Parts: sequence; C-alpha cells; structure tokens
Amino acid sequence: MSKGLQERIGAGMEVRTTPPGPRGYPLVGILLRMRKDPLGFLTEAARRYGDVVSLKMGPMQAYLLSHPDHIQHVLQDHHRNYRKSRFVERVKPFLGEGLATSEGETWKMQRRLAQPAFHRQQIAALASVVTQTVEDTLDQWRAPSDEPVDMLRQMMLLTGDIILRTMFGASGRDLGRPVLDDFDAVTRYCMDRMLAMIDWNSFLPTLKRRRFRAAMDRLDRAVHEIITARRRCGEARDDLLSMLLLARDGESGVQMTDQQLRDEVMTIFFAGHETTGLALTWSWYLLSQHPEAEQRLHQELAQVLHGRPPTFDDLPRLTYTRMVIEESMRLYPPSWIISRAPICDDDIGGFRIPSGATVFLSQYVTHRHPKLWDAPQRFDPERFAPDRAADRPRFAYFPFSGGPRQCLGDQFAMMEAQLVVARLAQAYRFRLLPGPPITAQPLLTLRPRDGLRMIVEPRAESA
Repeated sequence: MSKGLQERIGAGMEVRTTPPGPRGYPLVGILLRMRKDPLGFLTEAARRYGDVVSLKMGPMQAYLLSHPDHIQHVLQDHHRNYRKSRFVERVKPFLGEGLATSEGETWKMQRRLAQPAFHRQQIAALASVVTQTVEDTLDQWRAPSDEPVDMLRQMMLLTGDIILRTMFGASGRDLGRPVLDDFDAVTRYCMDRMLAMIDWNSFLPTLKRRRFRAAMDRLDRAVHEIITARRRCGEARDDLLSMLLLARDGESGVQMTDQQLRDEVMTIFFAGHETTGLALTWSWYLLSQHPEAEQRLHQELAQVLHGRPPTFDDLPRLTYTRMVIEESMRLYPPSWIISRAPICDDDIGGFRIPSGATVFLSQYVTHRHPKLWDAPQRFDPERFAPDRAADRPRFAYFPFSGGPRQCLGDQFAMMEAQLVVARLAQAYRFRLLPGPPITAQPLLTLRPRDGLRMIVEPRAESA
C-alpha cells in the first residue's frame, strides 16, 4: 500500500475504490471497442469519464490517466512504484534488455553506460552526418520524376540511413536497404502483437512468425558481425557504436557485453529510425494542410540561412522550424501510449489503483485535452512559443515520455528533425495527393494508415 493511500485512509479521507469507466461486454470487456478504434475510444473515454478511467480489458484491469499531475505521479514523482507492464514482453524478442525494456539495476547501469553517447558535444559532432545524409537524399531526388512519392517510406529510408551512419559510421552505408527492410518487417510484427487479444504469434509457427524470425536472424547476424569486428580491431571511431564499446560504468567499472551492445543498438535503431521518421512524416502532412504555417517556415529559413544548407549552429535560430515539429508531435505523437504497472497499491486522483493493474498514459489523449490546450484539434505551432508554453504543466506534453526514463535520445531526435525539415523545405514543397482522408493507425507507433502519398515540387528559390 502506498504512503499516500495510507495517509488518506488514516486521515479518514474517502478513497473511492473504482473510477468510472465505459461498460464492456461479458468476458472481453472493452477489448473489441479498443481494437476497433483505440484513439477515438480512449479520447472519448477521457472526455466522458474524467482524468482517471477504469478499463476492463478481458481478464486485465487497466486505468487510463490523462491529467498532467497524474502522469507526473507515475513517470516521475513515484516512478519507483511503477514498472513496465506486461506488454513489454511482446517486444523483448526484438529489443532484448535494452533501455526501453529493462528494469531495476540492469536499467540503471545501462543508462549510465549509454548516457555519455548523447551528451550535447556528441550530438553536435554527429550533426554533420545528418546533413550529409540529407544531401545524399536530395541528390537522389533531383533525378527527374513526375511520380508521387510515399513520404512515410521516404522518411523511413532517410532516418534509417541516418541512424545506420551515426551508429556504425562509414560501414553503415554498406548495410543499406536490406537491413532497413528487415527492420521494418520486425517492427511490423511487434506492432501486430501489441494489441492482440490472444498472442498466437508467440507460440504458433505462423507465416508472420517465420518471416519475423528470418528477418531477426539476419539483423542479429549483421549487428554481431560488426561488434565482433570492432572489438577485434580495437579502433575508436566517431560513431555511436564506438562510444558504447568504450563506455565504462563509473560505479562498477564494467563495460557492455556483446549481448548488451546488441540490445542497445536495436533500441537506439528503433527510437532513431521509426519515431523520428514518423515525426517528419506527420510534419509534412500538416504543413501541406496549412499553407500559412508553411509560408512562415519558408520565411524563417530564408532569413536565417540565406539559401545555404543548415548546420548545427543554426538550430537555436530555427525556432519556428522546431515549433512546427513540436506541434506535429502534439497532434500525432509517434509514441502514442505508455503502459506501466504499480508494484504496490497506489492512490491517484482519489482512486485506488491496485498492484498488478495496468496504467495507460496516452500522449495522444493528453495532448488533445481540452482543458490543457485551446482548440486542441487545430495545428498551431505558436503554442510552443516561450511565452505561451511557460505556464503549461510539465506533463501536458510528453512525446519523449518523462521522468528518469525519458528518452535518452530526445535531443538527438530534435536536432535531426530540425535539420531534415529545414533542408528539405528549402528545396521542395510537398503537396498531398488527392484521395481518401489521411487517418492515423495506432500500432506500436502512430503511423498514417496506407502511407502518405505526396507530390514533390522543387522550389524555384531553393539553394
């Protein structure tokens, strides 16, 4: 029983046992409704029942928390009472015991070992890799073509190429699309498992499982071969893998094993490829729908860059560029939901949250909370101007999670996204191809369903 719960009971204060929530069906509860439209269902549940909602999902009791104070309670103030939920087991075949999935002392040591690789000076050193990769992409795009492109696919290829080069240095270029295709297959398999009522793919030899195993074997083999070669030559290089290889825990003096390195490589690859690629994809979609914001972006790029490509030193002055990305991640957060499980009973918002339950914290829901955001459905990058953001609760916006387990690569991701948006927007305008409305597909990450087909128009004033 948590200290807060004990104090409330001792003081004779009411602790309501069960929060309100939607009624479900016998046996399955709200699982069918959740699977049909997770975003709409959770958003409506928070609007109708409040900031703490009870969700009966088959045999599992879950709670949706959407108030910033409650999110801060779980992720920061009382984080020691919360561990990863049972859903994390469904991605461990892919991510192993990396920073995103490990717990306790294992996680603490991994965090200490990995943190130096993401210090500001290291991020600045890797910025030139980002800019060169974008230039290589532009060279490919300059080949004449009137065909529309799938910007989801293009941004995934670009961020995948960036993370391969920043992770493995020059050798990352040689891995190329086969590795990215295998990575995409593995990611999609894990996405399919996340909301499965019965996880058939975990024990039946389905076609999806066989394809996953084949792709996973190829990825593991490629990563282990690079790690073995690096250990053998002992050469220090200016890439993330070298930083992880040389990292030594200040408390224990130990270094990462090959298996730990593999797990961190997969975790960083996922965070630096999937989520950043989606943030960029949604940014192009929203800019295409809001010409006034696109014009403001072009004005800033012209005033700051004067036609030359952006560099790391330009980032502090590309403020509107950053606000566009932040607002895109508010409306379409790539990581759209977090789950945790309390170790001991807790008290949140006057309700008892029992140990063993599952707690959902949804960026998508909180980022659209009508009491936190004016006209929450509207795309308005100016929300993130310093004067408007100053009084906003810390956890009203948490695209990179928060507390001790906040994404270690958040600054790298924002650096990368700013440079990519700035450089591509200098050279091109992106127009949405006419067709069915773009809808969000909430799987492991928040993707545009069926991709994002766009017309790429060269800008006459581009560099």
